[in-house]
Amino acid sequence: APRRIETAEVAPSYRGSELPRDAVVVGARMSLVAGDRATIRERMNEAREWRRRTQPLAEPNCGSVFKNPPSESAARLIEESGGKAMSVGGAVRMNAGAHGREMAHVLESIDVFELLPAAPRRIEATEVALSYRGSELPRDAVVVGARMSLVGGDRATIRERMNEAREWRRRTQPLAEPNCGSVFKNPPSESAARLIEESGGKAMSVGGASVSAKHANFIVAGTGATATDVLELIQAVRERVLAHSGVLLEPEVHLVGDLDLAIR
Repeated sequence: APRRIETAEVAPSYRGSELPRDAVVVGARMSLVAGDRATIRERMNEAREWRRRTQPLAEPNCGSVFKNPPSESAARLIEESGGKAMSVGGAVRMNAGAHGREMAHVLESIDVFELLPAAPRRIEATEVALSYRGSELPRDAVVVGARMSLVGGDRATIRERMNEAREWRRRTQPLAEPNCGSVFKNPPSESAARLIEESGGKAMSVGGASVSAKHANFIVAGTGATATDVLELIQAVRERVLAHSGVLLEPEVHLVGDLDLAIR
């Protein structure tokens, strides 16, 4: 029968295992009781309205997804993140952002459960050295919540800006094809996509993986593509750009598991 799994239960196995020291939340299973849909929706709306009135700070949990916001503050939060749909845990650890804004601009504190000491802890945002697409959160720390300070705004205006950002992404990025998002971080005052294009990397492919024809900083997975194809292509693109421009691109994606450490 389904049962609740507490984060603390994972810690002993984590400490004694050979698993890579990256904490990953993969999902949850719940047992629910059926009810009248209209009544449930009414209660949800009442709860959302209560939160909107009483919570000046946004405190999403790690599994919350920044998409289709139920409140003005949540809408503002997605606007701050550039209109992207993402999980809160990943957005916090990677200091996600776009269009000149990032999580560091609104993040106040982070609630984590550290697997090695098997203990919860609240960490102030100023303690984790948030940087461009990175942070110094402990690798064994599972992000279970975050506290953010948001500025109020008109919901319709915010939604319009979000829609503009999404439309821009649809025009410029391969959203309809399987991909992991931006592959490389932009070097200081440079564009990874431009460096890849100038080196001829936009025509590169390995097995079923290829550099996107729409945006050079995306790798798309075609029919039969494997993780090995993607990793080999990442390394090949890095080598080509280095030979052409002297810049060594740093991957933005995090690799977890028994993978080539040379490209981490």
